[in-house]
Amino acid sequence: MIVDDHKMVRKGLHVFLSFYADIVVVAEAADGQQALDLCHQYAPDVILMDIAMPVMDGPTATMHIRAAFPHIQVLVLTSLVDETMVVRAIRAGALGYLYKDVEADQLAIAIRNAMHGRATIDAQLLHVLTHQTDKAAQRPDLTNREREVLRLLVAGKTNHQIADLLKISPATVRIHVSSILAKLGVNNRTEAAIIAVQHKLIP
Repeated sequence: MIVDDHKMVRKGLHVFLSFYADIVVVAEAADGQQALDLCHQYAPDVILMDIAMPVMDGPTATMHIRAAFPHIQVLVLTSLVDETMVVRAIRAGALGYLYKDVEADQLAIAIRNAMHGRATIDAQLLHVLTHQTDKAAQRPDLTNREREVLRLLVAGKTNHQIADLLKISPATVRIHVSSILAKLGVNNRTEAAIIAVQHKLIP
């Protein structure tokens, strides 16, 4: 689903994505509230979400959508450079954050990555998130098992995949992930992955 309050942007993205056989645009929305409503009808796998929109902005819509439809991944696609908005969107559960001038092929790759739970963050925006989480990332007291789980989390593995690889139960993985998030002082896996890479918390 494409969510943007500018019709020409929506149509342009729709045209770009129509060239990829494995990507189908099932719906378009002009604001966050409309996107939330359309999720009930279309249940998209991935949403391209603008930030600044009327009625309901992108971070708020992302929070509601992720709470109601945890299987739907959200990629923020915007021209807005606002530190507060960046952090709000990621903490609301967005899996990626890209500028609207991204190349079509890069966008297609980001959409495919989102399908597999892998984050895509524009390099120019990494410093914003790193700055916000510097204190939390200072020598976190992670156990060896938590570091193993974090390494696989960064690789984009799901809880079930991590459980299979480490020969532990999915419930145990969930406990480790919750502990990792708490120790890093973050709210979701994307933030944890960013910190792990930027601060070299894993090999």
